Amino acid sequence: EVEAELRAEAADDARPPPRPSGSAELAVEAHAPPTGYVEPEDAKRAPPDGLELEWVYGVTSRGARGHAHWTASGGAAFATAALGVVLDPAARAQRFCDAHTADVLCLAMHPDGALAASGQAGPAARAVVWDTRTGAALTTLRGVHDGRGVCAVGFDGSGALLATCGLEPSHALALWDWRAGALLARVATGGARPFGLAFRPPVAADASDAEAPLIAEVAVCGVRSLGFVLVREGACGHVPGGGG
Repeated sequence: EVEAELRAEAADDARPPPRPSGSAELAVEAHAPPTGYVEPEDAKRAPPDGLELEWVYGVTSRGARGHAHWTASGGAAFATAALGVVLDPAARAQRFCDAHTADVLCLAMHPDGALAASGQAGPAARAVVWDTRTGAALTTLRGVHDGRGVCAVGFDGSGALLATCGLEPSHALALWDWRAGALLARVATGGARPFGLAFRPPVAADASDAEAPLIAEVAVCGVRSLGFVLVREGACGHVPGGGG
């Protein structure tokens, strides 16, 4: 008898609590339109007013490199979250580049001081070249560093070439003709995460050099590492420099 009572109590405990009487009817009534309600013509249209970004506070610093630069016009360019920001100290105003879809990890200035390049994190990795005077994106470069993000960017001395480094396992360096959106070269730099890159200034060609003309030489520094990427017509390679 005792065992039967215990089994009955256990069965009762396993049952869901009873639903309050009339709860279904109350729920339906709560979501029903009022009697005589007529839906307005613009019910399914977005409101005529919207939100506009006016000011950004702070700058991304954790996990980011080279995130603050002066522009040729005296503005301060920096990145916050997924935005490129330019602060005009005299006018106390800001301009924004909103072409990114994830946090910006790196920022570099064009030699003319008016354009900037920035790279973003995430699977939809991309680098964007934009005008700091307007915030308008001039070109978007993608398809090389997908999966992790772009962690370093830099222009050459002429401003015609842009180099990007990624967070994918090979930490590839890509060389772009950014105005044409054309990928010129891609080479793996190794297992160390890159922190920054820099182009070697142009040097006079050696007439006795039998190798193909040198297009670019880029130094890449990372976690206890320093390497050099040489891009020639029809060939490219990575030369480890050392680390410590």
